[in-house]
Amino acid sequence: PENAYRRRRLVLRRMVDHGVIPAEDFEVYANAPIPTERAVDGRTIAPFFVEYVRQILQDRFGSQLYTAGYNIYTTLDVPMQRHAEKSMQEGWEGIEARSGFSHITYEAYKDSLAAGVVLGDSVAYVEGLFVALDPWTGSVRAMIGGRDFDISEFNRATLALRQAGSGFKPFVYTAAIASRIPPTYVVIDNAFVTMQADGTQWKPTNYSGIFEGPMTIRTGLMRSQNLIAIKLGQEIGMESVAQTAQRMGIRSEIERFPSTAIGAVEVRPIEMAEAYSTFANQGTKVRPFPILRVEDAAGRILWDPEPERTQVLDPLVARIMISMLQGVVDGIGGTGSTAIRVVAGLPREVVAGGKTGTTNDGADIWFNGFTPNLLATVWFGLDRPQQIWP
Repeated sequence: PENAYRRRRLVLRRMVDHGVIPAEDFEVYANAPIPTERAVDGRTIAPFFVEYVRQILQDRFGSQLYTAGYNIYTTLDVPMQRHAEKSMQEGWEGIEARSGFSHITYEAYKDSLAAGVVLGDSVAYVEGLFVALDPWTGSVRAMIGGRDFDISEFNRATLALRQAGSGFKPFVYTAAIASRIPPTYVVIDNAFVTMQADGTQWKPTNYSGIFEGPMTIRTGLMRSQNLIAIKLGQEIGMESVAQTAQRMGIRSEIERFPSTAIGAVEVRPIEMAEAYSTFANQGTKVRPFPILRVEDAAGRILWDPEPERTQVLDPLVARIMISMLQGVVDGIGGTGSTAIRVVAGLPREVVAGGKTGTTNDGADIWFNGFTPNLLATVWFGLDRPQQIWP
């Protein structure tokens, strides 16, 4: 663009004046094509992120966004985005390679499209999403809204409503800790039966199918025992649980049913990331945002958004929850310990906490986790909720 060339010539002229480069190199550098990271191999970097930014800016600036020559500075960390894309690709391929996987693979889906085969809506490959934030500022460092932007521009990270699964349980425990129930509080892990609105009985079980008797709520969260979360939710009241989740950043509708305690509620992934920022920030949630500033063609700042930070939990409550969520990643029997410390190889020296999440029907796979300087949410599943494995 003309403005970019003009600014570069100005900078180069000053470099010549200060002896940084020889005068004879001025024209060589001034007329060289401007390098850009907007595209690699013909494809835009982080297309879901770019579209996310574009929609925010269009709402604010309207048609001027495309005509006024604005300079947009975003929060994207390109190397982190590249690592995220590589990791997600490994995740997708790993799911497709597992024994019992019976859905069409992504490559087979693309081959069918290329061959002109008409595929029904029920034919779908495994999708996924990833969003990483700076937990202090809310800056979106990486975003993957789906497997292929060219096939589907739907940004699952910001728009998809999916069952939260066990990733919702920390809100139950947070409400309990806030009501002065300590991590050492004992709940009996045994059968629970309740009548549903349709007149049938609901008899939830644990993932293992085994009841383990009395255990502390710290252990219940670490092992993700369904019955502990359900009974705890009943004891403190699902209204308290729902309000806690909403204060922390969940804006999707939360029904006050017993099953909500184990994640039978649909949430947007970016809301889960926002809610978990409350843990990482010891009680202060931060709104995810992808824009640092907007300048006009002359370099004047038009928009310099500040982080939206709101204290929503007592720091002591948040600190206790951090300790409990560290147990998920580090504790013996913690549901995330093998995946994070062994498979992913995160060193023990890096303090981390988080929560795994799998829905009862096996249609959604989540992890929401954080270190002191990074927070991330990841999800795998099919767009039309279906069991991933039998």
